[in-house]
Amino acid sequence: MAYEPDVSSHAREDRPRPFNDRGGLAVAEAPPRIKRVAQLETEAEAFARRGNRIVIRHARGRPVAVIEVVSPGNKDRDHSVRRFAGQVRDFLNRSVGVMIVDLFPPGRPLAVVSYDAGEPLTSYLEPLAIGDCLPVAPLFLDAGYYVPLPLEATYQAAWDNLGSDVREFFESGRGGPSEPEA
Repeated sequence: MAYEPDVSSHAREDRPRPFNDRGGLAVAEAPPRIKRVAQLETEAEAFARRGNRIVIRHARGRPVAVIEVVSPGNKDRDHSVRRFAGQVRDFLNRSVGVMIVDLFPPGRPLAVVSYDAGEPLTSYLEPLAIGDCLPVAPLFLDAGYYVPLPLEATYQAAWDNLGSDVREFFESGRGGPSEPEA
């Protein structure tokens, strides 16, 4: 009994031929004509989507300032960075002050940056290195008006109030992306 394929694919010679160790070849000349398309997000993207964001609101509920703590999922791919930058741009376009706290290597530098969403748009950048103390940084609640946030003191107070079992978990190196246990 001879077997024949139900589907055969062929590559044009002027295009590189995709190939991997498992074999196979696929060529697409145009996007599929399908009515609904869904993409699964990575664990890092899901974490970034949930957001590490604190929103400060006016008494009437309108956001006036946002603190964004960058997660690895915010900078693991170009589209993640573009999505994060777009969210920040949207806040600034609505005159919402933004503070970004980026403490995750590798890639872009570690930093704290605050934006005064008034005119002209002004940024205040504090570059950091691993092991540096966090700065007292401005969080702009209105154009030209800010409250100083003592980030190191706030972090230290939060750390001191964690239970000893949680601190041991993080201090052991199991608290973040790490090598699997043997």
